[in-house]
Amino acid sequence: MNNKHKVIATTLLLTACITASCISELKAQELKTKKEELVLDIQVRPRAEVRNGVFTPILENTNPATFVTQRSRLGVTYNDKKFTTRVNLQMLNVWGSEPQVQRNATNVGLYEAWGELHLSRSSSLRLGRQVFSYDDERILGALDWNQAGRKHDAGLFIFEKSRFKLDVGAAFNQNNEMVATTTYNDSASQPYKSMQFVWAKYKVSEEWAFSALLMNLYMQHRKDFSLANMQTMGINAFYTKNKISATGSFYYQLGYNTSKTAAIKSRNAYMAALRVDYAANKKLTMRLGSDYLSGRNMNSTSNQTNEFNPLYGTHHKFYGYMDHFYVGNPHSGVGLWDNYCGATLKVKKSTSFAFMYHHFNAAAQVVDNFGNIISSNLGDEVDFTFSYKVDKSVKLVGGYSQMVPSPSLKIVKGIISPQVTSPNQSWVWVSLLINPQIIVKK
Repeated sequence: MNNKHKVIATTLLLTACITASCISELKAQELKTKKEELVLDIQVRPRAEVRNGVFTPILENTNPATFVTQRSRLGVTYNDKKFTTRVNLQMLNVWGSEPQVQRNATNVGLYEAWGELHLSRSSSLRLGRQVFSYDDERILGALDWNQAGRKHDAGLFIFEKSRFKLDVGAAFNQNNEMVATTTYNDSASQPYKSMQFVWAKYKVSEEWAFSALLMNLYMQHRKDFSLANMQTMGINAFYTKNKISATGSFYYQLGYNTSKTAAIKSRNAYMAALRVDYAANKKLTMRLGSDYLSGRNMNSTSNQTNEFNPLYGTHHKFYGYMDHFYVGNPHSGVGLWDNYCGATLKVKKSTSFAFMYHHFNAAAQVVDNFGNIISSNLGDEVDFTFSYKVDKSVKLVGGYSQMVPSPSLKIVKGIISPQVTSPNQSWVWVSLLINPQIIVKK
């Protein structure tokens, strides 16, 4: 059996197991007793930005980018005792990008389209385009900050009873309908050929809860179509008591490169994170944390990489709002050690302000253009944000960020002499979120 057939066999086997489990649950328990309900939700989210060093340090004498983007969504959810279905249309645009008199079709997409069969009081099966968001979204997240968001075309078995939750997901992707072969090009599609994962969470007590994730990805090389897989496994611990809330995570990653001729053949990497929140009073909450994602030395000649890939998480919420790390923009694979602290102040029920400071270091050796090992310090960033709730369906949010890049950050970002970075690296944004939810029938 070749690798292509193994991918199909693995996916079909997992699907069969899920289906068998579903049928067993269906026979063993009664159906859920949900009432019939039709809900319409509308979202209009324009956001104005002034980018002066987002993603990578901006060069001297370069003008900042200023624009307004908008996300418009129209979602419909129908529930009854036997099934739930949801369809969510989405349109993304930049203000001014289309003529006043429309000539062509707009970029309307299908963000969500799934149906969920209620198999019992504690289990269901969901099929279609859906969002995967687990734990604090380090590995699988909705990526809601991005106007487009993130979705998957997959099947999901959901089980929840008492303090225990279990989700089993599987996906198999193709570019289009095929007559022969199962080759897949991920350049403009989902970033994997197939995926299988198991996620479980157990609430031990009112203070403690634990979750675990095991994921397998199959990727296919775009040119020689060779297949390889990568596994990610991890555990999370959650603690809440009185004024303290803490989260600890550890993930390990291994696998192989999709290209047979690549210099790097395999991966052996890990990630560890710890975050502690302290509620000083009803208005002030302070935060202290550290994230470590292993990386590869820039002068390494090993055929194995130690660079951890956080995959499909919501990276914007972790590694600084200016998105210099893990948001589709590489930093030479040197990993990251992010130490941060901050505070959130709720002035009123409707108004809050937040501050966060990040100090970034490379997790592996940084090497300059002459082959010398230089400082691992990548720079510092401060993020200020505010939130004002106009009413239950309307919110105004915004922020200002300032980055102080180090010489090492310029190296890992590929900025070399005679290029000079601007002394001001900043970002300003403001967004109005209008999100009413209308119960049409209940």
